[in-house]
Amino acid sequence: MKHPPGWKKNTETMPESPAEVLPLSPATWWQALGALASEYHHEVVLVASLSALMLVASAIALPFIVVNMRPDYFMPDKDLAKSFRYRHPALRALGLIVKNTVGALLLVVGIAMLVLPGQGILTILMGLMLSDVPGKRRLELWLVKRPPVLRALNWMREKGGKEPFELPM
Repeated sequence: MKHPPGWKKNTETMPESPAEVLPLSPATWWQALGALASEYHHEVVLVASLSALMLVASAIALPFIVVNMRPDYFMPDKDLAKSFRYRHPALRALGLIVKNTVGALLLVVGIAMLVLPGQGILTILMGLMLSDVPGKRRLELWLVKRPPVLRALNWMREKGGKEPFELPM
């Protein structure tokens, strides 16, 4: 491995081998995390705040979106692109740009929520539903046919007084 000119190994702080780092006790890990949190206090507060905001926003927005969807959304003979087909071209373009931007944002936030607090899989599903990308329908169906996901979606619809989603066989 080449090092930049003037690089010198700091033997006082660097371990000699990875084996010296790996067998750390949980208490040592907590000390290291505490040191990182105190050193990067503002960044930790920012990430924690954004995480809490995403949790609250997803808990409010996702049930609203799911309850207001058509029950036949996942059926194959429904062409959802028709909703913009007969609009003015400028309005249609603006609508598609906004829809895809919000979809992409939900996808990114949903992926982040897989490791942060929040409803990651459901947020990813909502982002996919708004996006116009190749293979989206197949991925949507694959996700929604998972029993825990379908149960969660239909539970939200039941609480909102709507009938469950229809799925193709």
